[in-house]
Amino acid sequence: MTAICGAAGTEAGETPATSDKPATALPVSGAGPDGSGLPETGDLAASVVQLVLNGDALPDPVIIAESENEVLLPEALLSQSRIRQASDARLIDGRRYIPASALGAQAVELDRQTNTLRIDCAADCFHETVIPVRMGDRPELSPVRTGGFLNYDIFAEGGDIDHRSGALLEAGLFSSAGSGVVDFACTRQHSETNCVRLDATWTIDRPSTATRLEIGDTVTGAGRWEAPARFGGIRLGTDFSLTPDFITFPTPSISGDATLPGVVDVMVDGSQNYSTDVPAGPFTLTDLPVVTGAGSAELVLTDVLGRQSVVTADYYTAPQLLRSGLSDWSLEAGFLRKEFGQESSHYDEGFIAAGYARGISDQFTFQARSSVSEALQSAGISGTASRQGLGVLQASAAVSQSNGKSGNLVDFSHEWRSAAFSVGSSVRYTTPEYRQFGQYRSPPRTTARTYASFSDDRIGSISLSWSHRDERERDDFSTFGIRYTRPVGAMSLNLSAMRLAGQKDATIAAVSLTMPLGSGVSSSMGADYRNRRLGGDIRIRKSAPPAGGLGYAAQASSGTHERMEAGIDYRTRIGDAAGIVSQVENRTAGRLTLRGGAAIVGGSWVVAPSITNSLAVVTVGDQPGVQVFQDRQLVGRTDKQGRIVLTRLRPFERNVLSFDPRDVSLDRSFGLTEAIVVPGLRTGHRIEFDVGRSSDVLAYIVTPDGAPISSSGKIANPDTGETYPIGQDGRVYIEGARQVTRLRFIRNKVICEARIVLGDTPTFTPYRDAGTIPCLPTGRLR
Repeated sequence: MTAICGAAGTEAGETPATSDKPATALPVSGAGPDGSGLPETGDLAASVVQLVLNGDALPDPVIIAESENEVLLPEALLSQSRIRQASDARLIDGRRYIPASALGAQAVELDRQTNTLRIDCAADCFHETVIPVRMGDRPELSPVRTGGFLNYDIFAEGGDIDHRSGALLEAGLFSSAGSGVVDFACTRQHSETNCVRLDATWTIDRPSTATRLEIGDTVTGAGRWEAPARFGGIRLGTDFSLTPDFITFPTPSISGDATLPGVVDVMVDGSQNYSTDVPAGPFTLTDLPVVTGAGSAELVLTDVLGRQSVVTADYYTAPQLLRSGLSDWSLEAGFLRKEFGQESSHYDEGFIAAGYARGISDQFTFQARSSVSEALQSAGISGTASRQGLGVLQASAAVSQSNGKSGNLVDFSHEWRSAAFSVGSSVRYTTPEYRQFGQYRSPPRTTARTYASFSDDRIGSISLSWSHRDERERDDFSTFGIRYTRPVGAMSLNLSAMRLAGQKDATIAAVSLTMPLGSGVSSSMGADYRNRRLGGDIRIRKSAPPAGGLGYAAQASSGTHERMEAGIDYRTRIGDAAGIVSQVENRTAGRLTLRGGAAIVGGSWVVAPSITNSLAVVTVGDQPGVQVFQDRQLVGRTDKQGRIVLTRLRPFERNVLSFDPRDVSLDRSFGLTEAIVVPGLRTGHRIEFDVGRSSDVLAYIVTPDGAPISSSGKIANPDTGETYPIGQDGRVYIEGARQVTRLRFIRNKVICEARIVLGDTPTFTPYRDAGTIPCLPTGRLR
């Protein structure tokens, strides 16, 4: 037997030796002499060849084993080239070799004159590559600075009929252990004051598992067949809002084959939205970013030779589904709440409840839920299915027992959506004894609804809807509506009509034209028919800019009521103020509103606009008037202390905060101009951009005995790693020195440090003379 290792005496990277033997086309399938599919050991010889795979030459020569009619390739080479490996490997001199006939290649040719082995291999010879186009990640939360906040919304209104004042107040606490919020609503009217607590809740989140624990006032989870109910107690379960980038429903995939490496462009509904490199072999792109409903995706593959192939696939995405294997669960226990908004602590009977949903496959999701209290017990199941061309089908069934009487509910719905056309319908039936959890009134006997819509860029969009409720304890009623919308240049035309059929029939119709006027100003005018009367309406509006400024709105309408209204809204860095005056049927009224907040973050108090989400106190050194941006949108300027409070950070998402360096004084230096914050729920954070006074500095560095340091030594800033030349008399020139700059000098393995501290100067100077600075010994190099 010929040894394989080193038999040819050629290392990788050398030119293989040539031979006068002609090229031989080897069989791509079949058996060896003994019928085993492998050549006999005694027939093997070692060769160093240049491997050309699908016309692409590998960079390094390859050692192969060969016989008269077979070639064996190193298993390690096949793994590196991502070629599928057969199970019938041969151990030769301690290394595993695979016969070329087991690769499924279309052609194998060994040219012995040039020592070149050419293999033409179809795409299915290679291992499949799976490329996730969009998979939501779970960014790590930013550190939370313990603190709290207070929001207020104070109003006073009065007119010809009555006077009233009040406030909505919200207080919150946040820390690494969670966040808590309590809300109050207070009103004063006719010399009487009434304050009601709304909600009080402490929340603990675990984004890594998308799990949330709520203690206090919250709402139950709900099946498709029931509505959430308010209660006080504890709720633990899944909450996918903790991972907003994670897509919970199945998304389409598209596959292709590449015989050579290339570039793939993905077109979704005619628009390119993804491009990536792919290696040779079959590949699958998963989690395509698509719109919900029906659509088509097109894959364009361009290989390294410029050849193109196209694959088209239709898809249907349904957000009602859960991905295969994904679960959504909830456990609740507490006391149902009554008279919310009217009484602070009216809690009723106790209960326990549980719900569970799971994606059985990418086409089917199952859900079950049960609630148990002393007065009412209920349970139900639901199934959601979706297939291409069918849309989404949902079916639910539930039972309840109350006061010894049992009731049933069944619900069916269907929906199909696309970019141009959508249609859907639903029907629900309940028996007289059925009761929904948290509700004590008998639900309607039958509820039915259907709709259809069509949209086209040229002619606009039109939608039709119909609904009917067959009530047991009240009058039945039905509605039919039609709506048409289309752009007219820069304007938008809206037509709508609705027919109400019940105890009191009514017909309502309206037409309006909306026009942008520039600089954030919009206006609209229209006419309507209501209660057998014609009316008209004209409006103009400008919203206050997010970074602060003035907004206004005015309206005049006629018809059922004669109405005139005008108001202004002024936004500042510490809150909003608004005023509005209206006249309806010759009765005049006015309303004043003040909205804002305050917070303590990391021990410092700040005033702020209303804190509607998480907040961040951003400091840009001591620089006033610096523009600050959130996700590239201007949100305000820093105050005299160089601070600004941002109150609308999106929880559990990356918020990119930055400042405009052009607004920073010339005598200041700075590092990063951008920071990323990932807040939790209603949490507070401090972002301090490193902006400090800088100037070019000339300093004379001396030893402790006053002698200049030697120019043969090495001096550097240990904080930045910058090094500086040493001139005569220990002179060192430092560009862009900070207010405090450390210098480290090393000579003969002796280390000393000098500290330059710059005081404030009233004006900017090109450079400053720091004078003589001693360098004090700190140690020795080993």
